[in-house]
Amino acid sequence: MINAVDACMEAGIYPETISQMIIQIRIQAKEHFEQEEQLLKKMGFSEFEYHKKLHDSLLTQLGEYIEDIKNAMAGGSRFSDFLSSWLISHILTEDLKYA
Repeated sequence: MINAVDACMEAGIYPETISQMIIQIRIQAKEHFEQEEQLLKKMGFSEFEYHKKLHDSLLTQLGEYIEDIKNAMAGGSRFSDFLSSWLISHILTEDLKYA
């Protein structure tokens, strides 16, 4: 999905289309985070609150990107760079703590 958003931005697709794609990413992320957080609670994960704050922060940032794109303020690859970096960093550092 991230690659599709990036391709749309490079092709000059309308901001409304791109914002709808990011809304879907946000919905999927929120659902994933809710499931993960339930699992972390059951496990008694000691860094649960910190981990949840990271999830909440990403969801907030995605909402801001949606507004930026609707207002045609976001740069072409800025969103995909941000999200790719966040996901890689989060998975390789934070998610491995409870793996």
